[in-house]
Amino acid sequence: MPYLALKISRPLPATAARQLAGSLTGLTVALLGKKREVTAVAIETASPGHWFVGGNEVDPCPGTAFHLEILITEGTNTEQEKADFIAAAWSALETALGPLASASYCVIRDHDGRAWGYGGITQTARRRAAAGASL
Repeated sequence: MPYLALKISRPLPATAARQLAGSLTGLTVALLGKKREVTAVAIETASPGHWFVGGNEVDPCPGTAFHLEILITEGTNTEQEKADFIAAAWSALETALGPLASASYCVIRDHDGRAWGYGGITQTARRRAAAGASL
């Protein structure tokens, strides 16, 4: 049930956003083992003149800047899986957006399963229900 929030420093056409959301969803499924049907991706673009690195406007600086944040349930992925995801996400974003500003970030946030969920059910409650069903 990951949630991915991508912010980029320049406008992106809807078709490109759709393709990028598909790429990020695919990486989340393949590298982090998450379920496609509950992977959500939100893409937000900054208005021109509203993204700064080192106090300077990114445009006309070379490269598109981004901040990708993904929320997952704590304890569901290894350090290596997360590292692989970050590397693959960078590559996918570079393919989609062209050259990237080096001050671009990918953050994986591990959330306690008791404190978040979907469909009105926490992740901890889902695990308990699945464990009880397998008895």
